[in-house]
Formats: sequence, structure tokens, C-alpha cells
Amino acid sequence: MPVTWQYAADVLMVVAEGLDTPEEWRRALREARADSGFRPGTHLLFDGRGGLSPLTSEDLEEGLRIISAAVEQGFGPRVGVVMREVPRELFGSLFGRGTLPSEMAGLQFGAFGNREEALAWLRRSPT
Repeated sequence: MPVTWQYAADVLMVVAEGLDTPEEWRRALREARADSGFRPGTHLLFDGRGGLSPLTSEDLEEGLRIISAAVEQGFGPRVGVVMREVPRELFGSLFGRGTLPSEMAGLQFGAFGNREEALAWLRRSPT
């Protein structure tokens, strides 16, 4: 499975390995939501460094819609994303455009180069 998930205390870590599709990300979130480890407000951490699928700004926008739907289903609004360098640049340019869908309002995103930084950010109280 190119997309796997596991709970690490109060964080759901969703990890891509190899070629992945948006449907696999949705499947992982559905499975995790149905798992007994789910708690309302659980933080999300997406680690796409091992993913081999090419990423465009359209792919990232689809990912943001997937995240928004997960938050509507009870996951917390703080989302950490661990990415390779090129997608991090795309992620930054997407936010810099000011064209995010209106359903993204209220979500807090952090883009990181490693999982430890993302987990520390997610577990810190929002300011």
C-alpha cells in the first residue's frame, strides 16, 4: 500500500511510499477515522517525502480539499505536512497566491522537512 497510517498518541500520521493517488489518501483517512484510536480533534501529519507521484499545484489543491473534508469529519484543524523541497516550494506558492478554497478558512498548516519538527509544532499549543 503506497499510503499507510498510524496513530502516535494525539497525532494521526499518514505516510506516502511510492506511487500514490488521492483515493489512497482518502482511504487511509476513512480507515483511521473508523479505528478505535480516533479521538475528535486528533491532529493530522502528512508525510509525503517517500511518495513518487509527480506533484503539481492542482494535486496540492486536491490534497487540501481532502484535508478539509477530514477536518469536517472530526480531525483537528492543525495540520503538519512533511515534504521534499520541490513540493514545499509549490506548497508555499499555493498559499502565497491567496486562492485557497473558502473551506480552508480556520485551518492551520505547517510545512516541514522532517517529522520531528512537524510533531513538535502540532503538539504545541496554538498562539
